[in-house]
Amino acid sequence: MAPPFTFAIDLGGTHLRVARVDAAGCVHHAVRAETPTANGPDAVVEAMLALLARVRAAWPSESGRCAGIGIAAPGPLDPATGVIFDVPNMPGWHGFPLVDRLRQATGLPAWAHNDANLAGLAEARLGAGRGHDPLIYLTVSTGVGGAILIGGEMFVGRHGMAGELGHAIVRAGGPACGLGHPGCLEGMASGTAIARRARAAIDALEPTAIPRYVERGAAVSAEAVANAARDGDPLAAAIFSDAGEALGTAIGSFVNIFDPSRIVIGGGVSRSWDLLAAPMWAAVGVVAMAQDVRPVDIVPAALGDDAGIIGAGLYALDRA
Repeated sequence: MAPPFTFAIDLGGTHLRVARVDAAGCVHHAVRAETPTANGPDAVVEAMLALLARVRAAWPSESGRCAGIGIAAPGPLDPATGVIFDVPNMPGWHGFPLVDRLRQATGLPAWAHNDANLAGLAEARLGAGRGHDPLIYLTVSTGVGGAILIGGEMFVGRHGMAGELGHAIVRAGGPACGLGHPGCLEGMASGTAIARRARAAIDALEPTAIPRYVERGAAVSAEAVANAARDGDPLAAAIFSDAGEALGTAIGSFVNIFDPSRIVIGGGVSRSWDLLAAPMWAAVGVVAMAQDVRPVDIVPAALGDDAGIIGAGLYALDRA
């Protein structure tokens, strides 16, 4: 009998991805489309189903047993019911029964979990976290997500919502995240926070070359700020230094709380490791206790953009 597989969906605020994921975590026939965020959750589900139909058509039933559908979704959500509680950057999702909608439309079993938790699960089993327990995973991107892996399994807490490490407060009274938490890691170090600080500086006419790195008609991005910093722009470098310090402050606290074997950092902003590493390590050195007897191990993620979709597939296979 052919081995089982699952269809995996990675729901992002900008893009949707659907693929077939096998028991080894290999991704097959991945397809993607822009997420029709502005049109609400019904339109997003229709886009998911259209992509899913393309992937299903490419894999005849005799190619293996389909275990169902795994969905990596932005939280907070209830993994027991598959109901989305809210998505800060996607309107209309409060209380949306995502899993039930997909089950009804496809006739397949389906499961959903927080996208950062599932990316952490993938890194723990197949990526930079293999062989490390406990493991802390952070994804630093549009927002900052996290996962806590103990014994190779996600620690999700009583209500399935543990691991929101991006909302740890690192600077009381600091900039707020999209949920309005002042001074949390997401409000200080996410791509959104980096771009917001750069825009505010430009609007205040602070001297900077950052606008030269922004494509005509495009908004200021963390990538543009990073490129300016690499070319020696002092303001851009200071913005990344502050983000790295916030990241290190949070990591130092996680070391003190969880005593992890390793911390893995993924997400788009982590591609600016060269700008974040020095201030991050300096802050870790200030906050983390007893580093002479438990050295801190922090590494970049290994699975890149596939982490979420691999984790969604593994999660569904575990439950089939």
